[in-house]
Amino acid sequence: MANWPPAVQLITVAGIVEVFALLVVIFRCYKPSLRIKLAATAWILGLGILLMAADALNGTNSFVHLSRDASFYPGNIAGSPLYLVMRETRDTIYGDPTRYTPIKLSESATGRYFSESLSPSGSQDSLEKGLASLSTINPGKLPDKIVLIVFESLSVLASDPDLKSWQEPFKRVENRYTIESGTLSWGGATFRGEVRELCWQSRDGIEFGPLPPALPAVLKSLHYESCSFHGFYKTMYDRDRYYPMMGFDRSIFLNEMGKNDGVPLAGTLFHGATDPYVASLVHREILQPGKQFVYWLTLSTHVPINISFAKQIALPEEQAMASHLPPAIWGYTVICRKTLDSIAEIAADKSLTNCDFIIVGDHPLPLSSAKLRPYVASEQVPYLILRWKKPATGS
Repeated sequence: MANWPPAVQLITVAGIVEVFALLVVIFRCYKPSLRIKLAATAWILGLGILLMAADALNGTNSFVHLSRDASFYPGNIAGSPLYLVMRETRDTIYGDPTRYTPIKLSESATGRYFSESLSPSGSQDSLEKGLASLSTINPGKLPDKIVLIVFESLSVLASDPDLKSWQEPFKRVENRYTIESGTLSWGGATFRGEVRELCWQSRDGIEFGPLPPALPAVLKSLHYESCSFHGFYKTMYDRDRYYPMMGFDRSIFLNEMGKNDGVPLAGTLFHGATDPYVASLVHREILQPGKQFVYWLTLSTHVPINISFAKQIALPEEQAMASHLPPAIWGYTVICRKTLDSIAEIAADKSLTNCDFIIVGDHPLPLSSAKLRPYVASEQVPYLILRWKKPATGS
């Protein structure tokens, strides 16, 4: 419990105290018969099971996923504390020691991006040869500013294998950037996708421990300042401990954002700052003087998809398509488009020069419904790389 948000710890303790206090009142003050005692205990346990079953039917239970296209209500009424207790118990019993395995450059978007600074030829062949080390990065062809965005659940849509939908928001900046797109084969949890991009490693296991060399630390040696952004609480996946180990100079989480009034929130199971709001913070940060490396882990497309949020931000043409897709898929595409629009707005800022963007999914959209799975490609995540077009000299 030490790494849980204070509010979660308080709710957990209060819930336990409340249950025991209720039992004490029933058993001591009213001195019921054994039959009533057993009935009261069964009622309390049964209520918890019913609430968990409701969350499973709603699609917001993290252990049992039943086929639902959309949620009836946001959040998890059985309680985040109960979920966290179950998760830590499960991980303690079944978790394996964390291990890291180096991956090829071609298996990460950042590996593909930095390949030109690792190999004199920068050829596609070098991407497939053996393993590469982050320590071999040199500043030769790097821009002054780099934005890395690991996009929550960004997937390859079965109806759009060429990624045209995800590239559409960036058409307005084609005169400023060369745009590369492609896909990676990947699966697993969000933090595993982060380690893929930040450390060029495959991470397996759940124990907290040392990390391999990471991109922020290497770029710091090349005189880049680094800052990370995430719209959820810093204790999730121990990011408040891992990010400093990776070399980030500063990290901005919901804990820090929440100190400001008017932070817009969205989400169901993971209720946090909206992607457009965090994009505004990223925009402000990348405009700071000097060499900058800004990392952003998005949030708004986390499952269960927040249909109500999608309805708020949908364009008229998107609203017209709502009846043609399952609600969860429709809402997902709308929120993805909005987040990509927010990134394109940063890239379109004429005051921002000599800056590259790397946008990549952490893992495919995890869909529990068999009816929904055909809408996204399995074990595939897309990436987009925007490289700044340096103005021609002497023209």
